[in-house]
Amino acid sequence: MFLPKALGTTEAHLNRRHPRVSRLLLAFLCLLGLVLSGPSASLAQTGGDGAIEGTVQDSTGAVVPNATVAATNINTGIVTTRTTTSAGFYSISPIIPGSYTVTVTAAGFQGFKQENLVIDSAHVTGLNVHLNAGSTTETVTVTDTPAALETTNAALGGTIENDVYTALPIVISGLQQRDVTQFSNLLPGAQTPPGGRSSIIGGTAQRLGELYIDGLPLTTISQQGDNRPVFNIVPLEAIDSIQVVTSGFSAQYQGAGLENYATKSGGNKYHGSAFEYIRNTAFDAWSFSAKPGGFNVVKQVVNGVVTSVPGPKTPEHQNEFGFTIGGPVKIPKLFNGHDKLFFFATYDKFHSTQDANPTVSTLPTILMRNGDFRELIPATAGGLGNTSGANYPIYDPTTQAACTANSTTGACRYQYGYGPGGAKGAAGAPVANGAAINVIPASEISPIAQYLEKFLPAPSIDSAGVIQNNYVAGIPSGYQNWLYSGRVDYTPNDRNRLSFLLTGGNRHAIPYTATTTNFPVPYLVSTLSTVAGHYAAMEDSYTITPNLVNQFKFGFMNFGGPPIRNPTNGITQYEIQTAGVTGLPAGQASENFPGVIFGGSNAQGTWATPSTGNTSVSETYTLVDNLQWVKGKHAMTFGFQYQWLENNASTADTGSLPINLNFSTNDTGNLTGSNFVSGTGYSYASYILGAVGSTSVTQQSFSVLGGRFHPISPYFQDDWKVTPKLTLNLGLRWDYFPTYNEVLDRWSFLNPNITNPITGNMGALQFAGDHGGAGVSCGCRSPVNSWKKNFGPRIGFAYAVDDKTVFRGAYAILYSHGGGTGGAGGAGTGTGQAGFNSTASFTDNTAGPAFYLNNNAAFSQANANFGGPGYTLPAVSGITTASQALNVGYYLNGTGGFAGTGSGIAYADPYLGGRAPESAFFNFGMQREFFKNITMTANYVGTQSHFLAGAANIRGLQSGQLDPRYLALGSYLAKPATAANIAAAQTATGVTIPIPYAAYTAAAGVSTTATIAHMLTWMPQYAGTTDTWGTVANSNYNAFQLTVDKRFSHGLTMTVNYTYSRNIDDAGTARSGWAIPASATSDGRAWAPDRIDRSLSLNNLPQALTVFGVYKLPFGKGGIGSDSFLVRALAGGWQFSEIYQYSSGLPLAIVGTCNSTENVGQGTCMPDFNPSFHGDVRTGGGWGQGATAANLATKSYLTGYVPSTTSSAGTNGTASVTCSASNGPFCNSRDYSIGNLTRIAPYGLRGQNPYRLAASLSRTFDLSDRFKFIFRADCQNVTNHTTFGNNAQNQQVGLNVNSSNFGTLNFASTDSRAFQFSGRISF
Repeated sequence: MFLPKALGTTEAHLNRRHPRVSRLLLAFLCLLGLVLSGPSASLAQTGGDGAIEGTVQDSTGAVVPNATVAATNINTGIVTTRTTTSAGFYSISPIIPGSYTVTVTAAGFQGFKQENLVIDSAHVTGLNVHLNAGSTTETVTVTDTPAALETTNAALGGTIENDVYTALPIVISGLQQRDVTQFSNLLPGAQTPPGGRSSIIGGTAQRLGELYIDGLPLTTISQQGDNRPVFNIVPLEAIDSIQVVTSGFSAQYQGAGLENYATKSGGNKYHGSAFEYIRNTAFDAWSFSAKPGGFNVVKQVVNGVVTSVPGPKTPEHQNEFGFTIGGPVKIPKLFNGHDKLFFFATYDKFHSTQDANPTVSTLPTILMRNGDFRELIPATAGGLGNTSGANYPIYDPTTQAACTANSTTGACRYQYGYGPGGAKGAAGAPVANGAAINVIPASEISPIAQYLEKFLPAPSIDSAGVIQNNYVAGIPSGYQNWLYSGRVDYTPNDRNRLSFLLTGGNRHAIPYTATTTNFPVPYLVSTLSTVAGHYAAMEDSYTITPNLVNQFKFGFMNFGGPPIRNPTNGITQYEIQTAGVTGLPAGQASENFPGVIFGGSNAQGTWATPSTGNTSVSETYTLVDNLQWVKGKHAMTFGFQYQWLENNASTADTGSLPINLNFSTNDTGNLTGSNFVSGTGYSYASYILGAVGSTSVTQQSFSVLGGRFHPISPYFQDDWKVTPKLTLNLGLRWDYFPTYNEVLDRWSFLNPNITNPITGNMGALQFAGDHGGAGVSCGCRSPVNSWKKNFGPRIGFAYAVDDKTVFRGAYAILYSHGGGTGGAGGAGTGTGQAGFNSTASFTDNTAGPAFYLNNNAAFSQANANFGGPGYTLPAVSGITTASQALNVGYYLNGTGGFAGTGSGIAYADPYLGGRAPESAFFNFGMQREFFKNITMTANYVGTQSHFLAGAANIRGLQSGQLDPRYLALGSYLAKPATAANIAAAQTATGVTIPIPYAAYTAAAGVSTTATIAHMLTWMPQYAGTTDTWGTVANSNYNAFQLTVDKRFSHGLTMTVNYTYSRNIDDAGTARSGWAIPASATSDGRAWAPDRIDRSLSLNNLPQALTVFGVYKLPFGKGGIGSDSFLVRALAGGWQFSEIYQYSSGLPLAIVGTCNSTENVGQGTCMPDFNPSFHGDVRTGGGWGQGATAANLATKSYLTGYVPSTTSSAGTNGTASVTCSASNGPFCNSRDYSIGNLTRIAPYGLRGQNPYRLAASLSRTFDLSDRFKFIFRADCQNVTNHTTFGNNAQNQQVGLNVNSSNFGTLNFASTDSRAFQFSGRISF
């Protein structure tokens, strides 16, 4: 673990005890004792490994005690032996996943041998055995694989073995290596989330599931359910199987659904491979939008003019290669690891490049760089003119005093080339002074500005007057990634097994992470970043007695990588201090190139807007111990999980943040009295002068914060084999998820229960720990209480009616990390660090710029000091009682002036902040083997989830939202909250208006900003409040899931998964978190809090179908034509695989644009239903029908565009009309009301139903008895199908009824048919 020194010296803070935990643990153990005394059971624990369990009976059905059951791993030769109990029950666990031969022997009975038994990770395989009386020297051997029926548990989900998923088509995409985590979405109950990283399980929500490697959770506290620790640090070739559990969970597991990735082990034979995968644009079809004649154009300079020409398929090259090797560890003459010590290692290297796509931007012309701005004015005004039709005279701000003194019309400035006349007059009576018009003299040009721009390239078009879109360039992109993995398994004796795993990887973006500009460094808006991580784990399984086994696991993960860097950081020539600026604090403010932002019309492109160098590293330590005891009919597990979860994060590394210098037209514009003259001035001219319009600098007394969480989870579970046909699975888990702690208590929050020292009402800033003493700080690690009642029962059963039919059912409550318990926003920073840093801000006014950065000795106001001559940035002060006045506004300062609006403040709810997301899963169904090797599974599945993250305003009060009952105040809401206005409002409406503190009405007397609407929010002394952990959203999911699975036979394995579901939640956008009175809606309906936004989930996909399979063609060696050279040469060794996926389209979320009198003080702006509308909102045929690449964004497929934002307006199809006259489906809401449109899928609106077919064709060539060469072609989107308006960021359809692009398609899928070729040598 690597921490900054300030953090590393505070480990004592990690060891502070959590009160009452020991007592709760004692109570939990007592409860386990009660469970043991009764008929409680559950899924036998496997700790991520596999297990076999069942009952041994004789031919009469009587149980056979003391029988010896031995499982031999075919790959390693390791034998695991157990003895049946007095009830004839046995459980062989934990064992490494793989193929096994199981033998059963007992005195007086013939032996029994079951071959070809496949054991999956994190799964219990049932095997009931019947022994026949006879000699022990006789053995009954069964070679057929047992029916794939789940007779021991009710878990739903599925497993994809290595030989299947490696045969399925998987294509390099997104300039990244092959992604093994995408296979989880092939299984029922798991769906791809829009824009998410891991599967949504059981319709819960994004980022609630848990990922495991070999049964150990990969909890990333900064983002729960993040697939990147698998994708970025575990090579695909190192994964042996993928298991997804979607319901019927064991007590060992946490999170709303799990994905377990089991790693490969070595065996007694050496096996390995070398491989390479290649993708190239030459093998790809044209995507819809890239086709010639559409929007795929690139910019080129043709005859001195930027010209759009048809663009090519942007060239990209992607290449992945590596090797695997595994086998026994042997040291000649010293050690032979056969049957004892094995290894498996993998290395994967990936490289991708994508050529630059030239775009157009604006650079200053060569004349402008030398102070000559004659191109900005026409020749008639003494200029050179321009192609943009601009006319921008620029004025010398240093002449303001002289011009004003000579003016009869108030303050003014002289244009460059002009000066005062002989007598006073309007605007200073300007007359030409003989100098060049609109040219800044060399004596006023800032050397600092000239230094900062000296790295600029020349414009691509340097013709006089071309002041816009004169630069054409692009930035290439790509990645250099590598991953490695190594695993060692050691069995020193028949009691002990040890496993060790080490894996890691780097994802390095080249040349930069991402960019939104086409300028070179130092003007490029980008970062340098490497996503990196390492994971190490060990397991020790020890057999104490044949029926008592202890399994110990420990894992460590570091994920995040080195700090993200600004591309200019550490390069002396790019530092702003090298340009000559002084007075900036140490750190990124002085050591990076500054952002330079130009305002106004025809402005230059932004330079840099410097990305901030910052740290974000999650470290996870996990300890798991399982004691497994088989007694009578019970296979019991006593388990314990303890995690150290750390997130080391910074807003910015170093003691200061980078700065942005904003340049405005104001500072080279003219004045008339107290106003700037429109159409005068030019922001780049202000830059050349060094006239800063606005800027700020933030200093911090520390950089990296240490978020800490120490969850504890004891659990108990028991497989109770009630009868050979019936297994009960009952268990209990207690998840103690403590809330956010910062390692040095460096965070602050709103305490609504203390008096504000400025305004006197309740609510003030407070700090964690003991900063500033009692009252200033809470004297606590956190204001949030850790919830101690996260008890998760697990109940299930499996009843085998016969050897072909099983009925199963389960119920479980699971908890995930979220809100104040980590796993999402605030895991590193809590509610923020207000008071621990300081920001100094500067802005211009009619007196002149904020300050000059111009050290030209001839300049009359020469200055190189940040903030102005003699200015010194104040140091960050310590926490004192004065700190509690920070962010406060809406009162009168000591001079009687308005103190401003203050800043926002974040609230940490003491109760909700401690509530982890909670999900109840339930399922019931049956499995039936209809034919040999063909099994059908049908289930009803449901989930109920609570304490989910929702919209920021899902709680109206704490998010600072106006209570809708005050909408009855109408236009008075926007008026200043003076005593007179308040009295008038109360008289006119009859609504009582509470006054939070007297200073507010006093402030309203001098500032119109202090409105009645703001006064009626929760904490009006602040600009607003953030409800950081107000996790009160809920979801409900019900589904029918059907799986038909054909195990490998006759060369074919295939799986069909179908899900029919309905998903409802209130976890999306919200218009109000308050109760809504009937008077606030157009239909007169009142709503309880949050009920108006309870609707179909944005993730609701009613139908989903997946079909995948592998078919080995039956020709050649060992098949048809095996004795024919021609057949073997042409038809032998071929294999075909496919993945077909179809789903319903995502539901549409229609919104509107509200004017200042609609939706006042509320959240998402929603239109109203038009009660008079009848018909279909969809138009234009199917999505994309009639669309071409040229007209894609112009054709609408929805009716109802309302061309006005006027309250209560609708449409007659061509123009805006009143809602009563409208024939469209939508109307704008009324004044001072809330729209009543259904949040998601009004009128049943959905996007296009997408489907994809991917396929793979390969051929194996035998190079020798052991060595094989496999050539393979993978194809994505075989049919080259285009999906319109639906991509990873959800619906790219125009959904705002007040926007002219309503119903248009802003997106056509870019995953055109593409081929990938690969070669592999294996042995």
